[in-house]
Amino acid sequence: LERFNKAAVEVKTEESMKLYLLDQGLRRGSDFAKAVGIEEIKTLNAFFEKAQKYIAYEEKQMATDVRRPKGQEKDEVGPSCRG
Repeated sequence: LERFNKAAVEVKTEESMKLYLLDQGLRRGSDFAKAVGIEEIKTLNAFFEKAQKYIAYEEKQMATDVRRPKGQEKDEVGPSCRG
């Protein structure tokens, strides 16, 4: 494994090849995979910036789901304030 990691670092690859491999490793059907498929990303930095935004969004959604009382759905509105 150590020898493989050393060789992998030494192998020169085009940025486009790295982007292709990252794209192929994405979970199919995920929102991020769809976004990457729609908008052509040209640099690794742009890919990682977009990934960070999606990670932050998913973490925010998970935190919201954890705080939501059991039985209350995402689209449900709280109790009515009508009198």
